Amino acid sequence: MADKGGLEGVVVARSRLCSIDGQNGVLVYGGYDVGDLAEHSSYEEVCFLTLYGELPTKEQFESFLADLSEHRVLSEETAQVVDMLASHAAPMEMLRTAVSSDSFDDPDKDSNDPDANRRKATRLIAKMPTMVARYARRRAGEEPIPPDPALGHAPGALTARYRGSVSAGLVHDELGTVIVSEDALRDRVSALGAEIAANYEGRAPLLIGVLKGAFMFMADLARAIPLPVEIDFMAVSSYGSATRTSGVVRIVKDLDLDLTGRHVILVEDIIDSGLTIAYLRKMLAARGAASLEVCALMVREATLRVDLSTIKYIGFHIPDEWVVGYGLDAGQRWRNLPDIRIWRGRHE
Repeated sequence: MADKGGLEGVVVARSRLCSIDGQNGVLVYGGYDVGDLAEHSSYEEVCFLTLYGELPTKEQFESFLADLSEHRVLSEETAQVVDMLASHAAPMEMLRTAVSSDSFDDPDKDSNDPDANRRKATRLIAKMPTMVARYARRRAGEEPIPPDPALGHAPGALTARYRGSVSAGLVHDELGTVIVSEDALRDRVSALGAEIAANYEGRAPLLIGVLKGAFMFMADLARAIPLPVEIDFMAVSSYGSATRTSGVVRIVKDLDLDLTGRHVILVEDIIDSGLTIAYLRKMLAARGAASLEVCALMVREATLRVDLSTIKYIGFHIPDEWVVGYGLDAGQRWRNLPDIRIWRGRHE
């Protein structure tokens, strides 16, 4: 096999587990065509194949599922590691650290026997969805949900992540899953208000809301800050009436107040690339503010093109999905929803 990074430039490659024929578009995994595995085998069956070199019999599969169900719960120490990293670490950073932490408590940690290694791998397969679900709920401002041993591997992971966040009755075909509930919004905005109040004690911060999307968040955030805050608004044109970012920033409504000597907090509903907020920061910084920070209800890290550390206050980290509600719109619709949902309508 050529000595290259990843599979870059690899035409034919073989290992104990798989065979890749890049020229003919063939991938054989554990002796099975990967297309057949994808169509006919479950995730858990392929995990078994990876560990044992063959697909399981019915009895083996039931035993393997029982092992996965038994080991989904995280130790208190590993749970604390996930909680600690949820506020600032990227998902893979969290997983790397949490997996390392979990290894300290593994009963087979001192053994390199093949059977012991398979047991360790099985426990990791079981726990990693729990780590991810706990991490995602913490980042969304929601309390973690213990895994349900009665559910399968994938349903258990999805339930641990989304239970309590799924809409009981969707009001329209365009609206999908609730990804931030009313309760989570209320709790997180309250926490942000308390954090800002502690950081600005003895000062009167000026909140600048970016219209229109931030108007609900701005109102609730202002009420959550027990300080004599001042408020102003500005509007920029980057989305317009369409559902895709235009990439052009234009000031539609400028500020009414002078920023000289003021402690400014720029309040945004959602930050995608971060280019708009970077432009606004540069523009407002030139107006003589004593300090300038950014408070964003949501950040979509998958599309972010600026340093995350430039956003001091973050409510939630969300997946790369179009969302509506709580001030956010799709073609000027659905701002009035009390929660934040994935939008399933047509992108123009």
